[in-house]
Amino acid sequence: IDKLLSRRLNPADDTDEAPWVEDDKPQVIIVGFGRFGQVIGRLLMANKMRITVLERDISAVNLMRNYGYKVYFGDATQLELLRSAGAEEAQSIVITCNEPEDTMRLVEMCQQHFPHLHILARARGRVEAHELLQAGVTQFSRETFSSALELGRKALITLGMHPHQAQRAQLHFRRLDMRMLRELMPVHTDTVQVSRVREARRELEEIFQREMQKESRQLDGWDEFE
Repeated sequence: IDKLLSRRLNPADDTDEAPWVEDDKPQVIIVGFGRFGQVIGRLLMANKMRITVLERDISAVNLMRNYGYKVYFGDATQLELLRSAGAEEAQSIVITCNEPEDTMRLVEMCQQHFPHLHILARARGRVEAHELLQAGVTQFSRETFSSALELGRKALITLGMHPHQAQRAQLHFRRLDMRMLRELMPVHTDTVQVSRVREARRELEEIFQREMQKESRQLDGWDEFE
């Protein structure tokens, strides 16, 4: 048993074989190693964090191994695979699944069997973000939101806004949008509540304008940055 639990999957083996991984007590488990997961993994590894990556696409596993990544093949929604990957010893799990159903299944599994894990998750949109919030997951990232905000900040600068003010506008918008996301969480599946969504957006714009007016006096010492 111990030998099975500590064996790394050989890419040359039949992929139907039980996908056990060696348990080396990772600090973080990353589920899914596509473009989203790879950025997270690179950041963590650059900061000397011990990571274990679980990926169900065998071609992606082999490719990433060629580049020196420690990636293992398997379906992370299988409880025993999570155990053998070190979920009982890890501090955090980062879920970057493509399918929302897999994400929510993993969240439920971790909360039930590994309650000590800090759960961080990728949300593909607002609906999935609401589902994560309802499940008690507060550490999530909407995959296009941050990059869109950053490009929006740059657009404001090209339109003549001071870089400092554009940065503050970006931060204010992020905070207020999250406030609206939480407020509308109970009604996100109710199409009757469209009017409430519109009202909340008007409130967001009004609050945003008031806060930006307060910031307009603080425009010293900021330049454009990448």
